[in-house]
Amino acid sequence: MKKIIEPVSHLWRRANAFLKHHERRATTLAFVAGFVVDALTLRRVDLWLENVAFLTYLTNSGLGIVLYHAYEGGKLQGRRGSRHIRWIPIAIQFSFGALLSGFFVFYSRSASLVRSWPFLLLLLVVIVGNERLRGWHARLPFQVSVFFLIVFSYAIFLVPVVLRTMGAHTFLLSGFLGILITWLLMRGLKRLAALRHRESVRRVVRSVALIATSFTLLYFFNIIPPIPLSLQDIGVYHSISRLPSGDYRVTYESVRWYELTKRFTPVFHREKGEPVQVLSAVFAPTRLTLPILHRWAYYDETKNEWISSTSVRFTIVGARNGGYRGYSTKTSVPSGKWRVDVLTERGQLIGRITFRVVEGAREEPLKEGVR
Repeated sequence: MKKIIEPVSHLWRRANAFLKHHERRATTLAFVAGFVVDALTLRRVDLWLENVAFLTYLTNSGLGIVLYHAYEGGKLQGRRGSRHIRWIPIAIQFSFGALLSGFFVFYSRSASLVRSWPFLLLLLVVIVGNERLRGWHARLPFQVSVFFLIVFSYAIFLVPVVLRTMGAHTFLLSGFLGILITWLLMRGLKRLAALRHRESVRRVVRSVALIATSFTLLYFFNIIPPIPLSLQDIGVYHSISRLPSGDYRVTYESVRWYELTKRFTPVFHREKGEPVQVLSAVFAPTRLTLPILHRWAYYDETKNEWISSTSVRFTIVGARNGGYRGYSTKTSVPSGKWRVDVLTERGQLIGRITFRVVEGAREEPLKEGVR
């Protein structure tokens, strides 16, 4: 046993000595490590393993904040505490990095950049700022503010998964949970680090209020992505028919050989009386059922604006990896530029497709596929 303990003890002493001289680099590496772990492992927002990981990171960061400031405030002092305390900011940074990067992965999958880029930019700024503002890592208001932002962001997609519904009520409940958990964190700090709590509580309250207000405005202006929904596939077709297997047989115009980055030709050659059909696949978590819309619009060249034409409503059911498929058909489609937005019932943009309709015969025969 002694042969095992001594090398481990020696390695631990060397690690502490290294950390003492390279603490800033270590926090950066911890943050990057958390980001990489998420990028390689995250799959779906409703899988238990992903949520166990998120909850573990949240618990680590919350406990780390309380223990670090309890020690700095005079509690938990002692030889053992002073030896290990420098590892706590590393653990906090790793947890923050894993959580923020995980949320960026999931939110970007759910986002349509046309509307949601300000929110994704905000998340990216927080991610970069959390790593760059090294002098603020140990400051209580900064840590608690980032903690609240993380809890709120997580609750936004966890609550719909748990309640199997989504809308303004689930968003407001997410905000309430974020405030409640942050309040509990501050209560722990008040008991174990009373002086630091008194010095920071006003700044924490102002910061939390600012973040909560900003998130609420972004949500009701439909800038926050409609997570946990995400568009898996969308296409414009000449015909769509359901197969006994549940898949759809479709016919479509193939792209030119040189259009390597495109799946569909942006021009829809419509013969007289032919309908235009759009099929979308929207991922939703297991047992989440809700209505979505296909909103058709055409571009008015004289007014230089999009004019809504038709909205088709249908219900999607969660669970399928490739997304729940549904389609809409429009028979009266004059020549010109068209788009179909895939929306939640309250107008959050899940995704869209844009194409130009041209009257006339096609140069090449249609291709057939299964979706």
